[in-house]
Amino acid sequence: MTHRYSLQHAFHTLDQLLTRNQHYWQFRPFYHRQLPWPDSEKPAQSLNQALEQLSDDRLKNLQENPEQLAQWLSQWIPEALQLSQLSTELLSRADSRNSLPDQPQVDQSELKRFAQGIPGRKWRQMLDFSRQLHPAGASSTTRFLEWCAGKGHLGRLLAYQTQQQQTPYQVTSLEWQQILCEKGEQEAAKWQLNQCFINADALSDEAAQFITPETRTVALHACGDLHCQLIHHARQKQAHSLYIAPCCYHLIRAEHYQPMSQTGKQSTLTLSKQDLKIPLQETVTGGQRIGQLRDTELLWRMAFDTLLKDQLQQSDYQPLPTIPKYLLTGAFEDFVHWAVHNRDLQHAVDNSISAQHIRSYLQQGQQRVHMIRRMELVQHLFRRPLELWLVLDRALALEEVGFHVELTEFCDKKLTPRNIMIKARHQRTFNTC
Repeated sequence: MTHRYSLQHAFHTLDQLLTRNQHYWQFRPFYHRQLPWPDSEKPAQSLNQALEQLSDDRLKNLQENPEQLAQWLSQWIPEALQLSQLSTELLSRADSRNSLPDQPQVDQSELKRFAQGIPGRKWRQMLDFSRQLHPAGASSTTRFLEWCAGKGHLGRLLAYQTQQQQTPYQVTSLEWQQILCEKGEQEAAKWQLNQCFINADALSDEAAQFITPETRTVALHACGDLHCQLIHHARQKQAHSLYIAPCCYHLIRAEHYQPMSQTGKQSTLTLSKQDLKIPLQETVTGGQRIGQLRDTELLWRMAFDTLLKDQLQQSDYQPLPTIPKYLLTGAFEDFVHWAVHNRDLQHAVDNSISAQHIRSYLQQGQQRVHMIRRMELVQHLFRRPLELWLVLDRALALEEVGFHVELTEFCDKKLTPRNIMIKARHQRTFNTC
């Protein structure tokens, strides 16, 4: 999307589709014991009947293929295909031609040494992200600010890639943890790079001073309020350009999402932090073992909730915090012991559970899992559209103050589902370079 009308039109279309189909996505599966939407009526078979009869293999196949899921659900949700097509058309594919200036041949053994200490998937994300930056022309700024830098891996890569050029990038990495700044400085010094660190809180108003009309700012997977604050500062300071890959939309201080653009503020949608987690349900497949652990965790959570309902006569779902992974490779009884103590229920819940009761709780838990997976399947249709609604709100907020904005997928989804990049450049800069 390259001009305001297109962005606005796309936002309004998505907003209407999401609003009309709210009952299919705006719910919390763990809190429901039956499908939460009114059943559709079809001469042959209703949606609820089709979901109930769906095999686990077919369900998994639909989970992994969004286009097939939209096609299948369109039998009962007429706008499913429109949602899927709009999500695809909105994002331009990563184009390797739109990349950094031609790079000198880099010694591959040196590149491997440079990448040491950076997880492989993260390293590939950084490489793909860097390829999307507009080349710096002769009169263009070469000053880069790395927002929420951590150890400055991305900034270090940018400095390294242009080190031998006539106008190498000058990278400033902003990070609030002093120890990460120190480690990043050590790595930059080791490679003799033009990179410095600033120990500052990105959420503070003081951080705005580091954004100027000459600054090109990058943020790879800055969470929630952190990238929203960057956009706020960039609007106020008329930054040269921004390259943002948003992440963790739910990590905000407000209880509900506050739209950033004037267009977004006109929407009637109210999004809770739980709603903002829906786009994050899509994860990179972590192998068979990781998948098994996820399945075990969901089963045990549901089985434990069944236990609480049995012993405490509670009707509402009782959430648990993050479960230590080592517990998931042990026995269900050990998990129950941990959960009871975590919820401070040792005086109310009997830990001495018979084998017969354990089997019953696990069986009922499996029935809950069966239902939850089918609720989530329908919800999955709306993951990308909801994420794009959030991204478009950010893009429009920038366009409203004079930025030219493009949306693209900077890397393959297999590297990360959070592969959307907002590329924004202030209109005034087109007259100078």
